[in-house]
Amino acid sequence: RTIMSASSSTTSVSSFGTLVPKDDTNVPAFLKAHPKYNGKNVTIGILDTGVDTGAIGLQSLPGSEGAKIIDVHDCTGCNDVDVSVATAKWVDGEEGSGKGWWEVEGLSGRTLKLNPDWNIGAFPAAVHDEKDESTVEKDENDKRDSVEETKGDTEKDSKTVKVRLGIKRAYELYPSKTVLNRVKSERSKQFQSAQRVHAASLRAKLEAFTQKNTGDLTPALLKQKQDWEYQLELLELGEDKMKEWADPGPLYDCIIYYDEETNDYRGIVDTSETGDLTTTPSLAPFGKAQESGTFGIVDQLNYALQIYDEGTVLSIVTDAG
Repeated sequence: RTIMSASSSTTSVSSFGTLVPKDDTNVPAFLKAHPKYNGKNVTIGILDTGVDTGAIGLQSLPGSEGAKIIDVHDCTGCNDVDVSVATAKWVDGEEGSGKGWWEVEGLSGRTLKLNPDWNIGAFPAAVHDEKDESTVEKDENDKRDSVEETKGDTEKDSKTVKVRLGIKRAYELYPSKTVLNRVKSERSKQFQSAQRVHAASLRAKLEAFTQKNTGDLTPALLKQKQDWEYQLELLELGEDKMKEWADPGPLYDCIIYYDEETNDYRGIVDTSETGDLTTTPSLAPFGKAQESGTFGIVDQLNYALQIYDEGTVLSIVTDAG
C-alpha cells in the first residue's frame, strides 16, 4: 500500500496496509471530512475471547499518555476462585537478621510464607465471610479488627492477621490445547528426567548392597532389598507406560488480603508452587493499576486479577483465544 505523507510528496510502502482494509470501509474519505477525529479520549469496550495484558504494544497510548488497556474482566466466571478466611502468624527470621514473614498453610497443603512488605490490614467489618465457619469469630473484637496482637515478655509482640485463601488448577486457565500440550510435554520431560536420576540412585544402592551382603540375608535386609527392587521396577516402566498416568498439572495457591494503606484488596497467585512468597509482589485489580503477571516460562501466559464480592471471589483473567 502506498501512503502519502502530509508534509511531502514522498511515497512509502506499508507492509501492514493490506491487513487493515481502510479503503473498503471508506476510512480515507471519513478522515478527510473529519480531520480531527482521531479517537483521542474515546473509551472502547470489546467483548471477545480476551487480550494479552502483558503484550508490549498494548501497555501505553502513543506518547505515553496513559494505559492503553484500562481494565479487563472474565465474563464467564470459569476462572473464579472462591476463597475462605484463614489466620496467618508472624514468624521471626534468623536471630539478628531483622527479617521475618507471615506464615499460613495453603489449601494445597504447602506452607505459605507471605511477603512481610505486604500491608496486610483488617478486612472491612461489613464483610461477613461464612465460607469457613471454623474461622468466623462472633465476638465484637474480631469484628472491630482482624489484626490481633498479644503482648508478651518478648521484645516483639506475637501477631496474627486474616487473609483469604483459595486454590486453582493451572490447566483450567489455559486458553487452548496448544498451550496445554506444550506444558504437559515439558512437565513430562522434567518428570522423566527426575525419574532417571532416582533410578540411577537405586541401582547404585542395590549394587553396593549386593557386594556387601554376600551371604544369607536376614529378614530385615531381605525386606530392604526387595523394597529397592520394587521401587526400581516402578521407575523403569518406561515413558510409554508413564504417559498413561494422568498429570494434574500445576496447582496454584491463591491469596487475597486487604491493604491497609491503599484501602483496597490485593491478590497473589503462587505460580512458583513453592509457597515462598517472601519476595513476591501482590497485584491490585487490573483496573486500579494495570498490573499483570506471567504463570511460567513454558506457557508464557500472562494474567491479571479482579476481586469481587467484597474480597470473597478472586478472578484470574487470561487470554481465552
